[in-house]
Amino acid sequence: MKKILFLLGVALFAFQLTSFAAITITGNTGIIKITPPNGGAPITIKAGQPIPAIADGSAIDIESGAVTVATTAPSTVDLSTRGSTIALPSGSTVQVALNTNGAVRVADSKGTASVKTSDGKITSLKSGQTIVIAGNTVTNAEAFTAAPLNVGPLNDAVQINDGKIVSP
Repeated sequence: MKKILFLLGVALFAFQLTSFAAITITGNTGIIKITPPNGGAPITIKAGQPIPAIADGSAIDIESGAVTVATTAPSTVDLSTRGSTIALPSGSTVQVALNTNGAVRVADSKGTASVKTSDGKITSLKSGQTIVIAGNTVTNAEAFTAAPLNVGPLNDAVQINDGKIVSP
């Protein structure tokens, strides 16, 4: 009996360590895809749908809209969108917003993040910093952190229609 309880305890502990990480997604207004680390089929989540537990090592692709992604220790996650990759270490939170003109706004509200554009340029962010990516051009948008949706090319994006941010 003691062996069974011991094995059950070890199995439960191992499951907790390897199953799901502390990666949370909130405020989804568009479409995201989560691909499990084992290469399984991606899960498409539209605005308003519940977000499942996210396994550590999953790939998250933000296809449209806006989303907030947070990690807690020891979890890390890479986000991809429009050719750029956002590396989010443990203990960090970012808001990512896409507009219909192709620009991506990344605002770091906690911890740090590293953004790599499709041409290999890397920009490091710390809490309170915001950038806008248009193609491979990265614009420092720190002056606009108080008004997150009034950043450069996103200033016309005020209406949400079917989970997509569109110009009025």
